[in-house]
Amino acid sequence: MRIRGKGANRRMNTAATTKLLCSIALLSTAYAQQKAPPTKATEVPAAVCEIDTTNKIIRVLAWDVQAKAWKRDSIRDFAWNEQTQLVSGGTTLTMPQFLGGRPLSDNNKNALAMQGNRAVLYVKAADGKELVQRMEMAALFSGESFAAMVGSNGAQIVGGTKVSCGGSSEAQTPAKAVVINGLTVTTTDGLTHPLSNASVSSDEEFPDLTPMGFSRSEISSLVILTVAEEPRTELMWIDRGTLERKKATYYWALFPLSILDRIAVLGTSRRVATQADARLDYEFHERFNVRVSVRGTNAVIQASVPACGFGYGCFQVTGTEDLGGFGKATFRNALGKENGGAFAVKEMVFPTLPPTPVAQKSTLSAVVIDLRGEKHELSDVRVAGNILTFERSGSVLTVKLPDVRRLELHSEVPSDNPHPLAPSGITATVLLNSGARQDLVWRPATVVGKSSGGWYELIPGAAIGTIDLAHQ
Repeated sequence: MRIRGKGANRRMNTAATTKLLCSIALLSTAYAQQKAPPTKATEVPAAVCEIDTTNKIIRVLAWDVQAKAWKRDSIRDFAWNEQTQLVSGGTTLTMPQFLGGRPLSDNNKNALAMQGNRAVLYVKAADGKELVQRMEMAALFSGESFAAMVGSNGAQIVGGTKVSCGGSSEAQTPAKAVVINGLTVTTTDGLTHPLSNASVSSDEEFPDLTPMGFSRSEISSLVILTVAEEPRTELMWIDRGTLERKKATYYWALFPLSILDRIAVLGTSRRVATQADARLDYEFHERFNVRVSVRGTNAVIQASVPACGFGYGCFQVTGTEDLGGFGKATFRNALGKENGGAFAVKEMVFPTLPPTPVAQKSTLSAVVIDLRGEKHELSDVRVAGNILTFERSGSVLTVKLPDVRRLELHSEVPSDNPHPLAPSGITATVLLNSGARQDLVWRPATVVGKSSGGWYELIPGAAIGTIDLAHQ
């Protein structure tokens, strides 16, 4: 048996330690190389102020690494293109995929939710611009400090961590609610309430409109309602075994306040089945059918709103009612009924209001046929980022919306997401203005356009059968 001395043991330990450190160094280097962006890119730690889809700009507030402070006097603009990558955790999306409706993370579901969040931008000069090649979302930067609450499970930051860009852009400035004087409200107890300083709002979720070119002030002047003639159970779920696309759909109608004459509840509510996951039992909530009358036309649109208190948002009406010698009362109630309660809003009659126009952003018109066969003739047609994204045998293709002549959709591609209005893809035949034609998989985007009646229609891609586009 060979006995090693202390010196040998030290040499052996030193060699083992050196080998371990080298392994760690090699592993760290390999990880860094795997994560590293393209060479010669400049790293810019910053807070996202706005993603401008019209001019393809990412507006940011830069973080000063040396001073460990925000450069409040320096708002910077960087260009993005269809190849710009957004990264959060294990998720990587191109900018068109993100703007087209695919969430990057829970904190970055869309462009509006991303505002105020931190990111490291990898920027490189290209075609005379500072182009963002890759943007990696970050939690905090080195040197930032926050009040924290320490408990048995560790420390938790108290309050929000979003960064204010100091009103550097229109998107960062909260839009003021449009004030309505002369709104007349009738409640289910038969009373009439003339309101001043009134406003209407809905908490129901709908796609983010800012990547489609709508400003915050324009959004605040819109009344957004769900339009559906079929039970929403049929609209929200399909048979995942056959991947059949049900011939039913819904879309959102975006009404400028100035074109509304009245909104009335039709008197009956319906219970609607939804399902958070294909493996779970159905749960039920209530929706109310409403009739919308458009000022100066014979147009009447049947829509629906959710009841309050069921976790799905609701349509609220607020205002001030003058009760004469009894003073002024604050009115606040919901369209339909709230938690089964009485005295909800039954009808709203709108006064004549100054025009609340939405600026035209597109010269495209379209005829959209939805899955029910209903025709939607639209002008000022847009999608997020003005880009459609397709796949073919694993390759990702992006096409500018104005280059497309026709899109004919077929069947859905299997997905882990059971919601048919957010599938991973739909097989499609795509015809370009150049005459080129391909069978591809479309990553569905929401299409928006203006109807002849003056309101906008927001149609989920998975609810569409065909789209024929033309330049006005």
